Order: sequence, then structure tokens, then C-alpha cells
Amino acid sequence: KFTKSTSTGNGKLTYPIAQITADEIAFAGGKYDTNAPTWYYYNSIGGSAVGEDYWWTMSPAYIVSFINSAGAFAVHGSSNSGNLNWSNVYYTYPGVRPVLSLKSCVTYVSGNGSSDNPYTVSLNSTCATAIN
Repeated sequence: KFTKSTSTGNGKLTYPIAQITADEIAFAGGKYDTNAPTWYYYNSIGGSAVGEDYWWTMSPAYIVSFINSAGAFAVHGSSNSGNLNWSNVYYTYPGVRPVLSLKSCVTYVSGNGSSDNPYTVSLNSTCATAIN
């Protein structure tokens, strides 16, 4: 269950999950054209969630209409861990990373973030109806 208030929490979202943006990566410590292997890149056991693959953000980078070209921000794979850069959307990078909006009272239960052992969380029943 997710917040539906339009003044607080994630109430302005129709669905509380989306693809990560370049702004969210910067807020998490990522820097343009710099290897920045921080939490948005690694899972909790220090492994890359995408290996060598690049992955797209949902942030546009440029458009050049006279040559029919457009670009978006992407994050490099393990050869340049966490490097935020732009790329032409012509390329077919296989990865995306979701972002979830969770209530502040959600707590970690188990898992390490890998595909074999994903995170599980629990919602504290005392704040299940809270608007945060």
C-alpha cells in the first residue's frame, strides 16, 4: 500500500516505481564522466547488478533534430564502474535500474540484493496507514 496524499510522501506518483534518473544518481554521489562505484551501482555484497553491461537512466541528454539524433544518460558497466555519461539512444544497452518509493517505516528483513537472494522488506504495522 502506498501513499496517495498529493502534499506529502509519494502521493503524486501513480505508481511508486520508476527507472532511475541522472539526478537521483548525482544525489547518490555519482558524478558525470567519473567512476563512482557507490550504492546505486553495487548490491549489498559488493557485486555489480549488471556486470559489464551499461544501463539506461530515464533522463534525456540531448536531441539534434537536423541529424535525427537523440541521447540519454547511461551508467557504465564494471569496466568503468558507475560512470554516468550520455549515449546515443541508437545503442541497445540491456540494463535498467528501478527506483522504489517506500514509506519511511519500511525495514530490511533479509536478502543481499542479488538475483538469487533479493531484498525483502517489512512494513511496520504501527505506521501502515501513515502518510510518509
